[in-house]
Amino acid sequence: TLCPTTDQRGTASSGACDPGAVQGVYTPPPASPPTTTSPTTTTPTPPPPSLPASYLVAEAGGTTTTFEAATAASEASITGQGVKLAAPIVGATAAPGGGHWLVGADGGVFAVGGAPFDGSLPGFGVHPNAPIVGIAASPGGGYWLAAANGAVYTIDPSSTPQYSVSSPLGLAAPVVGIAAAPGGGYWLVGADGGVFALGGAPFGGSLPGLGVRPAAPVVGIAAAPGGGYWLVGADGGVFALGGAPFDGSLPGLGVRPAAPVVGIAAAPGGGYWLVGADGGVFALGGAPFDGSLPGIGTKVSDVTAIAP
Repeated sequence: TLCPTTDQRGTASSGACDPGAVQGVYTPPPASPPTTTSPTTTTPTPPPPSLPASYLVAEAGGTTTTFEAATAASEASITGQGVKLAAPIVGATAAPGGGHWLVGADGGVFAVGGAPFDGSLPGFGVHPNAPIVGIAASPGGGYWLAAANGAVYTIDPSSTPQYSVSSPLGLAAPVVGIAAAPGGGYWLVGADGGVFALGGAPFGGSLPGLGVRPAAPVVGIAAAPGGGYWLVGADGGVFALGGAPFDGSLPGLGVRPAAPVVGIAAAPGGGYWLVGADGGVFALGGAPFDGSLPGIGTKVSDVTAIAP
């Protein structure tokens, strides 16, 4: 066909897509004889329900703040429940059945908001050789904990033993984040933007492989719902790899965050959220903005993660 189907914005560029019209020799189709039909009644189809917009911001000291559309921000603290942290909180992830898991640099896991507790490294008497830097939910149950040396600790309550560990990786830069791949397995990302696809996760590329040197260290990774993944730098620069859509970045918008960006999370309805060490949240690509710590007058400098 001679008809273009989409323009650069992804919208229809020729309503009828008639080859004759494109060539300028349009001939209308012959008129059809009028027909008589009985009146019909149609019931409008209601629009699909919108996904609730909500994200959790976690601080190193164990305080979490949840922001949700049309709801006041709610704060909770694991230390306020009598828990004493042996190491700072460094990561957070949503649990498949609801709630969240937080992880400390020592591998201690804390289940909040109704998430089940499936174990932690200190509980197993395990002392990681390198600090834990992130956590991701395993689709089969339990979670993965990533260490800065590339070792990954799998905690699965249905297996015996309940935890296992992979060997450290040969790294050019320390691992800074982990994300679960929708089809299984996980991705690790290093501070240089190097990506490691493990456990069957597809490899969608990495910054060193593309000859890209980020202007600021990479600090996090998030899986794109439609495939691929996003990397984020401390300056808010976002890199879309493996077919993930690029929905903007802070440097591209001329925005300089007041505090370094420390994490990224995918929004269920599309787009992503970035969070700064001060709890400032940046919603890009259609992700809804539901609030931030500076916006509610909370002054902190130890935010380490954001999770949907």
